[in-house]
Amino acid sequence: MIAARVLTRKRALAKAALWFERLWVAIWPALGVLGAYAAAALLDLPGLLPPWPRLGLAVLVFLLAAGLLWRGLRRVAGPDAAGVDRRREGA
Repeated sequence: MIAARVLTRKRALAKAALWFERLWVAIWPALGVLGAYAAAALLDLPGLLPPWPRLGLAVLVFLLAAGLLWRGLRRVAGPDAAGVDRRREGA
């Protein structure tokens, strides 16, 4: 009884770790684009542009990040039982 609960808990943790790894790979390009824009904004580089190009840059960054996020998340597949067991055996 206790062994079954421990096994279920370990399988759930392995599945959560696999989900995290797959989601991280999917979202890091979008986070990189947003981070680069945030770094430029902290240096007030977009502020050097006139209003319309500044707005265009913000829209471009947003669309690029959204596209990268869409492309990454579209490819994420949930871990299967065999993958969860392989992960658990490695720990």
